[in-house]
This record gives sequence, structure tokens and C-alpha cells, in this order.
Amino acid sequence: VIYGDNSGDTHALYAKNGSEKWVHNDGGNRVYEVAVGPDSEFVYNADSDDQVDKIYFKNGTEETDFNSDGDAREVSVSPSGDYVYVGDISPSLVKIQTSDMTQVWEDTSFGNAPAGIGIAPDGSEVYAEDGGVIEWFSSSGSLDTSFSGHSSDVNEISTGAVYPQTPTYSINGTVTDANGTALE
Repeated sequence: VIYGDNSGDTHALYAKNGSEKWVHNDGGNRVYEVAVGPDSEFVYNADSDDQVDKIYFKNGTEETDFNSDGDAREVSVSPSGDYVYVGDISPSLVKIQTSDMTQVWEDTSFGNAPAGIGIAPDGSEVYAEDGGVIEWFSSSGSLDTSFSGHSSDVNEISTGAVYPQTPTYSINGTVTDANGTALE
């Protein structure tokens, strides 16, 4: 179990008994959010010292970090683990390459700090909240569309797989059974 606290620490606990595995502190005042990569090799935290830390899951040591333009409030890892998306109070949404924690793109059109980030299961789309509006971006950073008119402010976003459509097959030629009889 991974969690961040108001003193700037990121903690890892053993799930079976709750004992502490490690604590990571890099001097921030608060860890707003944590996310674990899909292979559980790294943990990413969004903290109040304007950073996103890339932390080894097994021992809590920091490999590297990314400096954002303001308090990093949201962090989500792409399904492949190749990218981290960060929402900060500047306000902006930033896509970061996890191999070296470098910025791929940044969108600064937000009126408020993103209060939620969701990523499509295949990594092709990113969703972020902007003052009650859900913004829909392609993974290349272009804004595709916005959804508004919700009955209340949006506090968090999660995504899931869409049920697959039933495939349609087209057959050219003749289909036969085991005896060689043509089927219709």
C-alpha cells in the first residue's frame, strides 16, 4: 500500500500487516497524490515542492524527479508506464516521459488546477477536470473535446475498458464441414 501525507512523505506499507516498508521524504510540505506504475517498479508522487518524484517501489529511493510550474496536485501513470500525466496549480496538464522524466507536452489552457486525470486503457486519450468541465485530449496533447453541464463539480476521473463490439466477419470462397460439404 502506498500513500502520501501532509508532512511531505510518501510511505509504503506491507498490505498483510500494515507495517512500514519504507518512507521517502524530499522536503516537500505535502504529498497530494501517489500513483504506482503498471509493473510496480516505480511510484510517482505529486507534491507541494513543485515536483513529481520517481521512486523505486522496492526500497523508496528516488531515481529522479520532474519540476512542475507549481504545486503538483495530480499524477496518473499511462497503462504502458511510459508516461506520467501531472496536473499542477500553474494551472496546467503536463505529459512526462518516465524513462528520463522529461516533458513531452504541456497544456496551459486550464482555468483551474486539474482536479482529476484519467487515461484511456490503451493510452490513446487523456481526460482532465477543469472547473467542472472534463477536457478530452489525444495522447499527442491536442484538445479533442470538452464535456460540461454536470450537475456538480468534478472531483476525480477514472477510466475503464469499453465493452468490445461483436466482430463482423467476411468470408470469400466456400466454407466446408469436415466431410467437405459446403456450408451456407
